[in-house]
Amino acid sequence: MKARINVSGKFAAAVGLAVLFAGLAGPLAAETKNFYFPEVRIRIDVREDGSFAVDEFRTYEFRGRFSWAALWIPLRVDREGYLYDASIEEFKVFDEQGTPLRLETGMEKGAFQAKWYYSARNERRTFHIRYIVKGGVISYPELTELYWQPIGSGWDKPARKVSIEVSLPRDVPSRDDLLVYGHGPLSGWAVIVDLRTARFTAFDVPSRQSVEIRMIWPAGLVEGVPGTGRTIESIKAEEARFVQDTIKRVERWAEDRARHRRLFGTIAVAYIAWLIIGPLIWLAVYIKVWNRVGRDYKFGGISEYWREPPSELPPALVEVLLHEMGYGYPTPRSFTATLFDLARRGYVELEDRPTEKHGLFGSKEAITTKATLKKDVDADRHLLPFERDYLKLFFERVPGWAGRPGTQVDLEDLKRYLKKKPIEFQKWYKDWTSKVKEEAKLRGFIEPQSLRARNIFLAVSLPIAIVLFNPIALIMILVLTPFLKRRAMAWADENERWKGLRRFLHDFSDFKEAPPEAYKLWERYLVFGIVFGSAKKIIKMLPVILPDKRAAVPTWYYGAGGSRWLGSGGGIEHMIKGIESLSSSIQQASASAAHYSSGGGGGGGGSAG
Repeated sequence: MKARINVSGKFAAAVGLAVLFAGLAGPLAAETKNFYFPEVRIRIDVREDGSFAVDEFRTYEFRGRFSWAALWIPLRVDREGYLYDASIEEFKVFDEQGTPLRLETGMEKGAFQAKWYYSARNERRTFHIRYIVKGGVISYPELTELYWQPIGSGWDKPARKVSIEVSLPRDVPSRDDLLVYGHGPLSGWAVIVDLRTARFTAFDVPSRQSVEIRMIWPAGLVEGVPGTGRTIESIKAEEARFVQDTIKRVERWAEDRARHRRLFGTIAVAYIAWLIIGPLIWLAVYIKVWNRVGRDYKFGGISEYWREPPSELPPALVEVLLHEMGYGYPTPRSFTATLFDLARRGYVELEDRPTEKHGLFGSKEAITTKATLKKDVDADRHLLPFERDYLKLFFERVPGWAGRPGTQVDLEDLKRYLKKKPIEFQKWYKDWTSKVKEEAKLRGFIEPQSLRARNIFLAVSLPIAIVLFNPIALIMILVLTPFLKRRAMAWADENERWKGLRRFLHDFSDFKEAPPEAYKLWERYLVFGIVFGSAKKIIKMLPVILPDKRAAVPTWYYGAGGSRWLGSGGGIEHMIKGIESLSSSIQQASASAAHYSSGGGGGGGGSAG
């Protein structure tokens, strides 16, 4: 029988110990499971008949629940023309108290296999594995050799510390008669303890890393499997080659590592440069495209203040037009302004009525606002779809029946509706804002060619940023690309005039006297003041405007005393509070609906490891 062993082949009975995950204790979910080996202690006692006993104390650090472990040992060594077979006998496994564990053993594909059972969870356990190996010691004319792999490359978990001790049946004449070598991790070393004992130690052995031991002593001490072709000189020469091979391997590893570091450094520098240059290139292209298709048209001759509404555009559409992104959704301000705009146009009549509220501390007088429907909503052809839906909300959904001219709704009823049915209102409000936006699209606020250019630019630049992984460019694309569209020329001109009106209304209360236009346009000023956030400033000027004989009489409003004038402080203050309260109710209803709709359902279940 021939036998040859070298470090590159990782021969012999490679012990591949892999502890597998325990079975699930619960039917649904398992706890996270893992383990490693804090310590492995192996003692090999060589006997005179050439067999040797292995006592392995393997410590596991468990995370999770485990119930069994498996081990396999290849028995046939066949490498580079050297062939021999080993066998395993008397295999047993014990726990910490020396109690034998339930064990299953067998042979499969030329390897001895064993599986033992236990119970462990989030703890450290040590198992004593004991067996006899026959056919693993080779005897040559001048020497006897044990070349064994106590830890094979099949182990898929790391070991923090490995200690292997080999003992001969009796002493050799001198220390020079013992040769010991260790192969595997560079962190290991081998020492001669005494005339019959050698120790091999290694730290931080990674997974899939084998540990080999080689011990040579004079022939005649142990009866091993007969072999030929080995002498002390040949073994020393072979180990010298192993050392040189190891040095070269370490040098190659160092060179590879240095090369990888240089490559990584080059890639890192290139990537950092790409993170900077890529967005700059994109920004330069973006600015060029934006100047061509995204920059709004500019017009001369439009004064800073525009004192009249440029057109009959409803307040919700004005807010969409003024939105910097184009096609923006209207806000609750538009919702409130639409009520007053429809009232101004004769669809709704508002009336303040004194009422008495009762509380714990008695009664007090308050003012409530009634809204009365004045026209047939379905028959009127002048209403836009979103305006018709608006009136149906007030005079059908809130009261709970189909509204007809003359139907009255208290604004407090609307607030209660928003609180009681936030999900229903949120759905309606979302649909309403979509109809406003759709009306804006039908009117062509944005140039079609501008939209096409934006879509093409996004379709080209977004995949490039994703594939080349440039998060800076990606953020810039998502933030800036929506601006690659511009208003059509006619709407851009009107947009500038609406902006002038916004500036005018914002500074309205700062004027020393009311402008002449205010006496006939104060109703429209009020509507758009709500949209622009300037309603308080408009109402502040009403006591000056309304008493003047030039002022338009509001046919859509009755004060608490039956007057159509808004001149009294109470009516003005009540209107301010009504506007603010209505907008606040809309925002609260939207937030409540979002909260309610995001919840999950209940159910049953459980898990165990």
